[in-house]
Amino acid sequence: MNTAPITHRYDLTCSAARAFAVYVTRIGEWWHPTYTPREVSVSFAPQPAGCRVDFAHGGWNEGNVADRAKFSEWPVILDRFAALANAAARELA
Repeated sequence: MNTAPITHRYDLTCSAARAFAVYVTRIGEWWHPTYTPREVSVSFAPQPAGCRVDFAHGGWNEGNVADRAKFSEWPVILDRFAALANAAARELA
């Protein structure tokens, strides 16, 4: 039984502020409306060539760990977010 958070890391070419803005204001363009995770944490950290974004989907326990497999589409969803954030950085350049 794996109750560890599902994690993904992205290194983006945009600033942390731009990545956060895309995450919040353009969520309708990259989020899958049927994905309803209980506990998600996201951090945006500046890097020399852009920013690093860490995603963690946690809250798994004995009672809900069987549902963990339903969240296998994270890479597809987060790839859409990363593409939008990187495109936003190019639009500003």
